[in-house]
Amino acid sequence: MPSDFGADPTGATDSTAAFAQAMAALLTARGPRHTMADNNTDLGGATLDLSGGTYLISAPLVIPGGNGNLHVVDGTLRASPTFPPARWLVEIGGGQFINLSGILFDAAHVAAGGVRVSNVFGTTLSTVYFVGFTTVGVQIDGGHEVILSEAWLAACYWTNAGTTGLEPLNCRANQTGIAVAVNGNDHFLSDVIVFNFAHVGVQVSGAANILQAVHVWN
Repeated sequence: MPSDFGADPTGATDSTAAFAQAMAALLTARGPRHTMADNNTDLGGATLDLSGGTYLISAPLVIPGGNGNLHVVDGTLRASPTFPPARWLVEIGGGQFINLSGILFDAAHVAAGGVRVSNVFGTTLSTVYFVGFTTVGVQIDGGHEVILSEAWLAACYWTNAGTTGLEPLNCRANQTGIAVAVNGNDHFLSDVIVFNFAHVGVQVSGAANILQAVHVWN
């Protein structure tokens, strides 16, 4: 768990360094290793369990390419005010069978979005919630068979024109972002709800992508 490396599950203090250490430990844990497709290392179901905590981060949690069979589950990731505005909370840079589930991604109107997936095969984002993205909530670039399912995306938490303490003033009126951008072939969106005023709900550039039970309410 990230808290084993000093992460703060209350979200009061920055946990970026602890998350980097926790991910490094998962990637380098000893034991027999097998090779998956495209020479990805089978990590054996290694899991970063957020255990219901809320974690403030000021840099992306990066899952590097060349790895597979890795999971991040059950908690909240929130961008700090110093998070790089052109980056995502989680960035997956290749690999196979990397799964994120049970997570709320709060870009906090600072980060570009929640998750960027690049050149990955067979990855699933399921039972996930994305809020506060400024550019793209979920961006899928290249790869094959990325599945986004049981997902809710909202650029703004609320619908009123004023500030609530959680949102910038006139959040609804000022949106320019995209909830989901699919840049590639053979990806799958199922049971996806976009609400509360992304500028574009789903943008698809590529062939043989399937959208099933996708509801966009802008």
